[in-house]
Amino acid sequence: MNPQPKSFRVTKTLLVILFVFLSLSGLFGIIFLIDPSGALVEMPLSHLDKLPIDTFFLPGLYLLIVYGIGSAIIIVGLLRKLFWAPVAGLLLGLVLIGWVIGQIILWGEPAMLQYLYLSVGAAIFLLSLMIRKQGILE
Repeated sequence: MNPQPKSFRVTKTLLVILFVFLSLSGLFGIIFLIDPSGALVEMPLSHLDKLPIDTFFLPGLYLLIVYGIGSAIIIVGLLRKLFWAPVAGLLLGLVLIGWVIGQIILWGEPAMLQYLYLSVGAAIFLLSLMIRKQGILE
């Protein structure tokens, strides 16, 4: 068994840290399942005006499943060096970027949090690509 190069370990560690952050952020979706009106977090229902939904239940479910649980599954894949983990990371990075761009299109001027998650999505995509290119996973 070949030992992993230091650059790979650093890349994988950074990627796992980003996925832990994203997974914990995704758990935030539970709040919208508890209170679909968004009142608990002072999120106005007017954010949904351009969408075919009238509560935050579905976005909350999406956050929980895709970012909360999805990121946790990818973390396990990365730690176990499973071949599909970097591809899943690439896809989830793109999904996150698309989600944030969609928010910006719907709501106009981006908030600081959107810049943060756009950066996280880009970093996840790039780090996953680096791991994929290194081809060390089984």
